[in-house]
Amino acid sequence: MMYLSSQQPTTIESNNAVETFSTSQLAERTNVSVETLRYYERRGLLPKPACRASGYRTYSTADVERMTFIQSAKGLGFTLREISELLELVAAPSTTCDRLRAEGMRKVAEIDEKMAQLERMKRQLQGMINNTCQAEQLADCDQLQSGEAIPTLSNPNGGENRCESS
Repeated sequence: MMYLSSQQPTTIESNNAVETFSTSQLAERTNVSVETLRYYERRGLLPKPACRASGYRTYSTADVERMTFIQSAKGLGFTLREISELLELVAAPSTTCDRLRAEGMRKVAEIDEKMAQLERMKRQLQGMINNTCQAEQLADCDQLQSGEAIPTLSNPNGGENRCESS
């Protein structure tokens, strides 16, 4: 079972031996940088690790699983804030499968909206490309000289595309 709660276990046993990882080993195993691990610790996504007497940090297999979950969720488009919320939900005994399913469906709807926005941008760009000057040299392009070839992209949030002074 994946360990996702925010509390660090005192020991992790695997085949009757405690398996621990250094910071660099955890980073390598989960394909992130050491700086990313420390950032996740500061953000509360990864619990503070135990420290050896030497002062070096030690991580458990649960931390490997947690980092794998975080990286998978990032790959699905979840933000770090959303991942933090998912981790809290998974750790809460009262969380239902319906609740997690609803979060997944919310993310799918968000992705659908982004895809629709990208499709609109693609159509606008294709229109701009199709209407661009066909001359061989830019200097010979009447559209460029008159400003017709300059794209006019609509603002997806509505309104004009300009800065407003306060």
